[in-house]
Amino acid sequence: MNIAMLDGINFAFFVSTFIALVALILAFFIKKTVRPVTETEREIVCRQKEITE
Repeated sequence: MNIAMLDGINFAFFVSTFIALVALILAFFIKKTVRPVTETEREIVCRQKEITE
């Protein structure tokens, strides 16, 4: 009975390790979101360009 319990615990660790590795690999494919630029921010950038030129 102890061997079966240890095998079950061992298998559970293997499964959790596999899930964690899959999650780590998928994390590299998450894209960073960029919020849209508002009209006010666009005007500020234009003014800054006019000042520096």
